[in-house]
Amino acid sequence: MTQPIHIDLKQFILEGKFANVTMGQNKSVINECFLPANSDNDMGNNLSISLYQGIEFHFDGDMLFTIWCDNLAYIKNTKKLIFNKWIVDDLDRMSLVYAIKIFSDEFVNFSIRFDNNLNNAVLKIRKSGVELWFENTSENDMCIPSEYQLVAIGLSHHDFDIFERNF
Repeated sequence: MTQPIHIDLKQFILEGKFANVTMGQNKSVINECFLPANSDNDMGNNLSISLYQGIEFHFDGDMLFTIWCDNLAYIKNTKKLIFNKWIVDDLDRMSLVYAIKIFSDEFVNFSIRFDNNLNNAVLKIRKSGVELWFENTSENDMCIPSEYQLVAIGLSHHDFDIFERNF
């Protein structure tokens, strides 16, 4: 058996580094140097999603354009993947207010966009481009950052980055 792959979510969130996988990489290279996918799903229009222990790799043709996870609670260590979960380790505590405190303490430059129509907020780390998605968990439509909880993280290739286009 080969050595497990270590994925440091702090390094991913702050620096955009996800083990030995890089944005724009070819699917066959990822399957050789990372792991074979748990599942590979054809989404039509030359798009596919490969699933790796709850982490989704989105491909346009054979090019990786997004790393996404909206199943944060399901990120678990296995024989093949070992995670440093960092802020994802305690999801009940991970409100937008708490995330802002953590990133401020780390001197991280970020932007936040609120979308009242979708009742969410997106915090984007400027250095890495990683986006953290928060949903309003209260029944109140008011924008109260302490009521927003972390639900997803992701990184998109710059050509597919809708945050910047909609900011």
